Amino acid sequence: MGEAKLVKLRGELQEKWKATELDMQIYKERDGVFILSEIPDLYQIIDDCLADINIILGNRFVGFMRKECDLLKKDIQNANNITTAWVDCQRDWIYLENIFTSAELRKAIQREA
Repeated sequence: MGEAKLVKLRGELQEKWKATELDMQIYKERDGVFILSEIPDLYQIIDDCLADINIILGNRFVGFMRKECDLLKKDIQNANNITTAWVDCQRDWIYLENIFTSAELRKAIQREA
């Protein structure tokens, strides 16, 4: 019974993870420029998935599927790291893009602009 419950939980977690989509939105109505949106929702999903996999890994009946669960946890952690790097890069790019597209800066450094 304990093992069957864990298999069911892992299956639900995998389905939740597979169904997760990245929400993108057009940035400043430009063609081909998209940014990641709904970032708090994405982090909530990742946190929920990490909590679920940790519950599974903490169960005493996990031994028969520990390798699969460890791989799933590693995938979720990688997604978390990639999302964090993506959000940091996106935030910096938006900040710098506003600076380098200003009219004053374009006048000051015409050739580089």
